Parts: sequence; structure tokens; C-alpha cells
Amino acid sequence: MRSHTTKILVVLLLVVLSMYGWQLGRSYPVKLTAPPEKETAQRLEEMVTYLATYLGVRNYENYTSLDSAADYIAEKFASYGYIVNEQHYEVDGKKYRNIIASAAPEKLLGEEIVLIGAHYDSYDNPGADDNASGVAAMLELARILSRDPAVKLMKFVAFTNEEMPFFKTPDMGSQVYVKQAWDNGERIKLAVILEMVGYYKEANFSQRYPLFFGPFFPNRGNFIAMITNDLSRRSAKKFYKLFRKSSDFPAAFASFSLFVPGVDWSDHVSFWDRDYPAVMLTDTAFHRNPNYHRNTDISETLDYGKMTRLVHGLKRALIAMTEER
Repeated sequence: MRSHTTKILVVLLLVVLSMYGWQLGRSYPVKLTAPPEKETAQRLEEMVTYLATYLGVRNYENYTSLDSAADYIAEKFASYGYIVNEQHYEVDGKKYRNIIASAAPEKLLGEEIVLIGAHYDSYDNPGADDNASGVAAMLELARILSRDPAVKLMKFVAFTNEEMPFFKTPDMGSQVYVKQAWDNGERIKLAVILEMVGYYKEANFSQRYPLFFGPFFPNRGNFIAMITNDLSRRSAKKFYKLFRKSSDFPAAFASFSLFVPGVDWSDHVSFWDRDYPAVMLTDTAFHRNPNYHRNTDISETLDYGKMTRLVHGLKRALIAMTEER
């Protein structure tokens, strides 16, 4: 009995320790200062619809759609005036590619940059939220930042092969990218990974959490979560504070130990593996969205008005982050 009680106390202690980062940020009431920009909302919906509806499943088993998604993203970046490079690699006889865009690649050599990333493959489903929403948000950020001087210290990367069976293997697109970045001595101030950023609900108890966490956190699924680890906490918290100054969009910040389910389930883990600071922005996936990895993850389920507010808040926070010294 004593041993059992000790185990319970240890688990509770770990939970309390992992919750430390939440003390600085919770969801708060929405107070709009200006109406969402309809044009941005329309562009976001058009991009998600193209990826999730027109192309549909985008993975190694649906290679043509995956390849078309890469072409689409590269063309979008180029249309905004970016210099686009592709990082190619091969798995089982198939060629895969990360799409990399920057405003002035020659300016980035030796400079500390802010990287904005999202994976464009999907599970065996349309993947509107997972992760056409992240790709669309990244592309819209690239568009609205394209004429700001701060963009010269940013890089946008669309990663392939985040989903199984590549997840957490050397063939994961972000693993390939980070290995090369590390070998080249790339300096990354913070990698901001957009992973499922389109699903929001205002109803009470529309937000769920891992065991033990629910009583401490907001029960409405109307916020964006910023998830990081101990190593990245300082940089990620700084970005979180800049976002709070830039937007009234509800946000929560958390620095977790890796034992919490879902904490490392995206491309940010590749950066953590090489001790690069990274933060995942997420609507919390299966803790909120019932369509996660299902055929019901379609464009019509997302909230493009809220995505618009998120994107414009991120724009201002990213600019400020590049200016931080």
C-alpha cells in the first residue's frame, strides 16, 4: 500500500512540475478591437480547401497529391516574392522534398533567424486541420510579411512526412531539415511550428485535457496553445508574451515534460532533438477536435475568422521577435 501511495504522489508531483509553464497564460475573454479581415479569411479557406478537398489525402500512399501539394506551396511562396529552395531526399525509391522560402538567403548566413514551419502531408484522411490549417496560416503569414524588413531574418519551411510511418524517424522531413541545419551551423532563435491551428469552439467543456489537468485549465476550446519544453522555455515564453501584446486572441503557454501525451507530436520535436529552441502552436488536436485523423477532418469544420485573428497576431509577434536581442 505504501509503495502504491508513493507512486501516486510521484505522478502527481510530476504533473505539478510539468504544469509550471501554464502559470503565465490561460484563455481569456475575447475582446475584438477590429473586425477580422475578410480577405485573409477567404484566402485561408481557399488554401485549406485546395489542399484538403481538391488534393485530399497527401501522404506516401497518395504520392501524386503529396507532390502536388509541394508544387502548390512552392508556387505560393514564389508568387509572394520569396526565393524558394527545395531539400530533396529519397525513401524506398520515392523522392520527397521540404520547401524552403526566404526573402534574402544571402542575408541569413551567420544570422540568428526565426523559422516558421508546418507539415503539408496528412494522415490517411483529408487533413484540413491536420495540417492544411498550419500550411495555410504559414503561407498567409509569408504573404503579409513579405514587404516588412523583418522578414529578412525569417525563414519559412513546409515539411513533408511528419505523419506515420515517418514520425520520429530519420525520414521525417523536419529531421532531414534540422540535421542539415545543424551540420551547416544554422542559428535558429526560435522555430515556430504551426500544427493544427483551425478548430475552435466557444461552448463550455469543448476542451479536454490529459488525466489530472482538466480542473486547472480553461474548458472552452477557443484558444491557441503554445507548447514548449524546458530547454526552449525562455525563447518560447518571450514569443508568447510578444503575442499577448500583439493580439487579443486567447492564448495559453505551457512548458511540459515529455511524459505528457501529445507534447512532442509534431515537427518541433526534431528541433528539440538538436537543442534548437522550438514551440508548437496548436488547437490541441484530439483534446479538442473530434475529427483528428478521421475522414471528417474537412475544410468546412474550421473557423477561418479565428484563424485570421491568430495570423495577424502572429505577424506582429514574429516581427517583434526578430528585433529581440
